[in-house]
Amino acid sequence: MGKLGAALWLLFAVVGPACGGNNESESQAACHTFVESSYCPKVVACGTGQIDQSGCVSVALMGLDCSKVVGENNDPKTCMDDISNATCGDFVVGGTSIVLPASCHGLFQLSGP
Repeated sequence: MGKLGAALWLLFAVVGPACGGNNESESQAACHTFVESSYCPKVVACGTGQIDQSGCVSVALMGLDCSKVVGENNDPKTCMDDISNATCGDFVVGGTSIVLPASCHGLFQLSGP
C-alpha cells in the first residue's frame, strides 16, 4: 500500500468513519462524489505516481463508508472547492500526510456502527 496509502487511511478519521448503491441518499451521493471527483484526483495529482485513481478510490472507500452517511455538517461543495484550490504542499505534508482544509473536517454525519 505504501506511505501514501497509509495516509489515506488517516484521512477518514477527519472526514468521518464504500460508497455506491442504487438507493443512495443525496448525502451518500455527495460522499461518493467527494471521494471520486475531489479527494482522489487531488491525491493522484499530488502523489507523484504513488497511487492511481482506482487505487485511491478503493482505499478511500475502505475508510469512509458512504453507505452510513446520513447527512452533512458542512457544504460538500465548499470542501471540494477548497481541496481543488489547495496546493500539493498544503494537501500532502511531508510526502505522506494528507491534510484536508478545515471545511472538510467532520463533513459527513454517519449512522451508528
